Amino acid sequence: MRKTVKRIGTFTLTLVLAAGAFGGYGRLNARAEKMNVKSSVNNEINSETVEEESGFSYEHDPMENPKVAADILPDKNAVYGYVPSPEGSLAVFASYDFSDPEVVEAMREERVAYHEEMNQMLNIIISMKEDGESVEAIARAVSKRRNEIRLEAYEGRPEELAKAKQRNLEKYGDENGPTAESLYEKYGSWELVAEKSFSPNLGADAVLGLYDLYYNQDTEYIHELVISTPGIKKVNLRYRTYVQKKKWMSWVKAGIGTEIDEEAYAGTTDDLRMETIQMQLSGIGGAVKYRAYVQKNGWTQWATTADKTTYAGTKGESKRIEMIQLKTTGEIAERCDIYYRSYCEKFGWLGWAGNNEKSGSAGYARKLEAFQVQLVPKGSEFDKGTEKRFYNK
Repeated sequence: MRKTVKRIGTFTLTLVLAAGAFGGYGRLNARAEKMNVKSSVNNEINSETVEEESGFSYEHDPMENPKVAADILPDKNAVYGYVPSPEGSLAVFASYDFSDPEVVEAMREERVAYHEEMNQMLNIIISMKEDGESVEAIARAVSKRRNEIRLEAYEGRPEELAKAKQRNLEKYGDENGPTAESLYEKYGSWELVAEKSFSPNLGADAVLGLYDLYYNQDTEYIHELVISTPGIKKVNLRYRTYVQKKKWMSWVKAGIGTEIDEEAYAGTTDDLRMETIQMQLSGIGGAVKYRAYVQKNGWTQWATTADKTTYAGTKGESKRIEMIQLKTTGEIAERCDIYYRSYCEKFGWLGWAGNNEKSGSAGYARKLEAFQVQLVPKGSEFDKGTEKRFYNK
């Protein structure tokens, strides 16, 4: 089983890179015949039934997105509550056993790797814009890179790579995949060609437990990045927090520059404890690493934006976060300083901590209720305020 699962996972990465639908029917059917696969789809159940009987639920219901709903079906036996629809763009996977945690986890790992590859493609846009390249040149570059990512998934498997190239040749007239010219003919503008190169299949995310992470892809940000002059203002760092009674709250974008938006923070100031924090980064290389000091547990391991499935804190343990700590690595560390502050029980908003400093309190047993993040270009002066950033008994 282990060998089979690994190959399915790699195959999944190759397929999800296709724009809008999966491919490779012949190879998939051969795999399915060799596996003890089943389909336990019940068309009569809905998302609420899934949540009650499968024990898993999304904060954002995939079935509320018509495009996603056309590709998936609720299934109480599935690991993440959904399976591919036999009539949607994921139909080629409808016979797979999405109730098998081992199979699903292998696919999930490859799907996350795919999203990270796509995130790194944003750096192509940034670099080319800085060099003064045209929108057409950028569109050609990112569409070419997407084709390369698809074929790179076959590394070490020359026979399957040859078959993939043959499928591309038959479908697109080019063994490497759809050409930039054909995409321009399809979409009508080079801006759209570039933007569509980043379009994910959200149905694939839904069946693999990743929908909440990727459902709100920032297409507006990508559009602005394509047509605008890049720089630190085009870095996209967002963050959110899991709050007592409210669960996961909405994503908040980190401030850029030296001016502070007092209302842009994650969490509440309503005497409710933060229990978990999570961050995501795009538009620049490197990563933001973060950790939390949790009631009774102490410091968590460092989480990182390089892995969008990680977070700092706890879930379901009703334990407060008392301190947080953030730091940067790689390109973002070279171009930006990161500052952050916490709203602490009884103390209120603390001063701005920065670049690996602690924010919160130690020895007071006081919860953090909210936090705020600001990215400042290197060399810029930033007013950190006069409030203490950290209280220590």
